[in-house]
Amino acid sequence: DSVHVTAAPPIPFNIGPDRTKCNHDTIQITAPSGFLNYFWSNSYNISSTSAQNVIINPTVDTAYYVRAEKTPGCFAYDTVKIRVNQSPSINLGADKSFCLGDSAVFDAGTGFLSYQWNNNITTQQLRVHAAGTYAVRATTVQGCTSSDTVKVSGVYPLPVVSLDKNPAICIGSSKTLNAGSFSSYQWNTGATSPTLIVNDIGKYWVSVTDGNGCLGSDTTALTALYPLPAGFLPLDTAICSYGSLPLNAAASFTTYLWSTGSASASLSITQPGLYWLEVRDNNTCKGKDSIVVSTKDCLREFYAPSAFTPNGDNRNDVFRPMLFGNIKKYHFTVYNRWGQIVFRSTELHKGWDGKVGGMTQRSDAFVWTCLYQFEGEKERIEKGSVTVIR
Repeated sequence: DSVHVTAAPPIPFNIGPDRTKCNHDTIQITAPSGFLNYFWSNSYNISSTSAQNVIINPTVDTAYYVRAEKTPGCFAYDTVKIRVNQSPSINLGADKSFCLGDSAVFDAGTGFLSYQWNNNITTQQLRVHAAGTYAVRATTVQGCTSSDTVKVSGVYPLPVVSLDKNPAICIGSSKTLNAGSFSSYQWNTGATSPTLIVNDIGKYWVSVTDGNGCLGSDTTALTALYPLPAGFLPLDTAICSYGSLPLNAAASFTTYLWSTGSASASLSITQPGLYWLEVRDNNTCKGKDSIVVSTKDCLREFYAPSAFTPNGDNRNDVFRPMLFGNIKKYHFTVYNRWGQIVFRSTELHKGWDGKVGGMTQRSDAFVWTCLYQFEGEKERIEKGSVTVIR
């Protein structure tokens, strides 16, 4: 017997033309329908090797082959080549912050035909001065794109330094310049401490760095040295043992401090000794001066005038005895011609004004007595008369 075998007619089967993709893009390939089964012979980055529709994602140039069975034993074949174009990756770097007045430059890199930033800038590099989110999309000659995003989270303010601007100090004193509290310091003298002690004319500046790495600076200058107050107390002197002596500074100052603890501008003393005064002037300069007060021999006397004129002219208006010495006891009495007391006092500096009970006395003679005692001596009694002259 014999059999005649003839060739089956060609089976139409086409999965499309060769394709081109970029980077990690995917391509969907759909084989013609109406076949019993499909078999994809390249399993590299393909979603299925037996489905009609497959998704492929090669990263290098790759050919994919498919075989489809139309009827039992009859197969159709086709091949598609995938060309992969790669665009360079873009790395704008980590998110950052910077100091006020500074800027950041972000570079998208080379290998691209065009660049597009989200603020409409089309250059490879972007310089920014403000906080925000910055994104770029770059395209190669083949049309492939790469992108990246970076964030400027903050713009830090610059540290503020305020040095003492007083241009003068007192001779022999010093001034402390304080730059504040920061992370690091650099003075023009080479010092790296927060403070700088200066005592001479000159220009001083400091540069500081805060915790964010931001820089700040300030400058000050000393242009004058003020002299210290000196020689403002009188020369050494002496007082009577029963006297007093006022001590005054020869100029006006803002503060005073005596060796006695007094803070007044003047001091009245009754005892010999060493006295000093510390003062501060309008320039805040402090000075100190001293005076030695010694004891001198003075007469101890009693004197009473024989007349007085109580007429209100502030001259010889009051009658009282004059005692020179340290008085331990004192009693002064004035009588009229009939022996009546018209005035008495135990106060050394209080005298009779020529009135009795507020009534002015006519011109007349009056008798007085005075009991007194100098320190270290016995009691004495002096008597006499005084004439009121009108």
